[in-house]
This record gives sequence, C-alpha cells and structure tokens, in this order.
Amino acid sequence: MPPLQVRQASLLSQLFDLWFPATADGPAASELDVIPFVLDRLASPWGAGLDRYLGEPFEPETAGFVRQGRESPAQVIADGLGIVETFLAEHGVPAVSDLDQPLRQRLVEGLRAGALGHGSAEFFWTARQLLLEGLFGLPGSGPPRPGALWLSSSSKREG
Repeated sequence: MPPLQVRQASLLSQLFDLWFPATADGPAASELDVIPFVLDRLASPWGAGLDRYLGEPFEPETAGFVRQGRESPAQVIADGLGIVETFLAEHGVPAVSDLDQPLRQRLVEGLRAGALGHGSAEFFWTARQLLLEGLFGLPGSGPPRPGALWLSSSSKREG
C-alpha cells in the first residue's frame, strides 16, 4: 500500500478538525501535529495489517482477541477517503469546510455508523482510532503526544 497522497492527508486532516475542532479552550487536531503521527502509523507494520488475521476463515469466537479483516488499516483509510471524496464531489464542494451544516453533521455521525454507505463504518472507526492515538499516544510508545501534553497543561491551569 503506497503512502497517502497529499490530497488524501489534507482530507484526513479536515475530518480530524471536524471531529476535534479548535475551541476557546484548546487547539484543533491539526494544530497538535496529528497528521505526521498518523502517516507514520499507516506506514508502519500495523498500517500494513501485519498484526491482523487477513485470511479466511474468519473466526467469530476470536474477534475479541485477534484483529480480523480483509484489508489493512492503511487500505481501509485509503478506501474510506475515497468514499468521503465521492461524498464531497456529489455535493459539489472541494473541502469538508465547504459543506453546509447538515452535510457536515453526516460526517460527524459517520463516527457512530456507516453514514456514507458500504465500507464507511470501518473507515470511521479506524480514523477515530488514529485520531485518538495521534492526539494522546499509545501506551508505552514513547513521550506523550501533543494532545496529552495540552490536556495536562490545561488541567493544571484550571486546578
């Protein structure tokens, strides 16, 4: 799986900012350097699906212990971004920020269900996982990510 193209990374950043926007209390996801982390993660063995069981037969009783799926996380993200690009094109807009509020809400609701059709549920789940990892990091993976540092500093200011 080749790395995400610049337009795909930009679209993913737009989605992350929709889901984790800047507020009076703090920065947006894009201001916390989430995308470089996500791109590295997608280029890693995890992104290639090397920790997944990708072949048949899929075993329902092992679902809680082993990741199972037909595609790697990197492929799920690439396919899902294609779904979002099609959604934007169908509505005649080049960017997430150009959507009106009801259509933006469909992208927010995509976090809970396959709001954009077949394949979108796994995309939204995987993208949300990457956003949270990009904001807060992974246990035992080195220094805290910027989102965790921001939360830590904001709680000190409030306390």
